Amino acid sequence: MHDKLYDNADWYFEKALKNYCLAENKAESTLDDQDFHEAEKWAGLHIAMFMTWIVRHHFESGIFSGINGAETAIEDLCAERITGSDFLEDYCDGKLHSENLSEKIIPFLEDFYEQYFKPFYVDWVIGSIFELPFEFGWSWEDYHDFEEGIDKRYNEYLQRNNTENHRKHTSSNDSLLKKLLSEFSKKKP
Repeated sequence: MHDKLYDNADWYFEKALKNYCLAENKAESTLDDQDFHEAEKWAGLHIAMFMTWIVRHHFESGIFSGINGAETAIEDLCAERITGSDFLEDYCDGKLHSENLSEKIIPFLEDFYEQYFKPFYVDWVIGSIFELPFEFGWSWEDYHDFEEGIDKRYNEYLQRNNTENHRKHTSSNDSLLKKLLSEFSKKKP
C-alpha cells in the first residue's frame, strides 16, 4: 500500500483564520500567537474529530508505538483527558495520513471520507452546532454527537459490504455449481 495524504489542516487555515477573527471580533493584524494557534485548531477540527473516531475505535496504525508519548496520548484521548485537536496537532502534524491508519479502516476511509465525509461534516455542523464549519473549537459533547453519525455511516458501510460480499460469494458458488452440473451432464452416456 502506498502512503496517501487524505486531509491537511493547512488547507483550511485561511478560512478558519477569517472565521476566528469574525467570531472573536479581532483584526488579523492584532492577533497574537495564541490566537493563531487557536485558528489552526479550528482549521483541523474536522480532521481531529475523524482521527479521534479512528483512535477510539482502535483503527490507528502501529506507527504510534514508535512515537515518544503517543501511546500515553492515545490512552488520554480515549479517556477524554486530552482533545482530538491536541492529538492531531501533537502526533499527526494536523494531517490525516494513511500511515496513521490501520489497513482495516482504509477501505472505509476511501469509500466514505473522500466523497461523503466533508458533506456529512458540514451538514452535521450546520444542523447541530454552528452556521459555518470553521467557527468553533473542540468539545467532547460535540464529539459524542459526531461519533454517533460516523458510527452509523460505518455500520451502513459494513452492512453494504457484507451484502456485496454475500452476493459475490453466492454468485461464485452458483457459477461453480453450474460448471459442475455441466461437467456431470457431459459425462452421462
